[in-house]
Amino acid sequence: TESDTHALNSLQTTWQKLFAHIPYTAATDLQDVRGHYNIVILSHIIEHLPNPRQFLEQVSEKIVGSICRA
Repeated sequence: TESDTHALNSLQTTWQKLFAHIPYTAATDLQDVRGHYNIVILSHIIEHLPNPRQFLEQVSEKIVGSICRA
């Protein structure tokens, strides 16, 4: 949606200002994310998911190395 695109653009701008030396991927759909990552940041998302446990399991598959699970 348009608000998703605006949010991603805002994130990109902020990230480039603060962490230009660290590459990142931003997406509104987990299916669009390719590869594996050392860090995954989820901001204001869990409370909006119909099945947060399933989503977090899918995210954990994208993380390289050890993961802390509660």
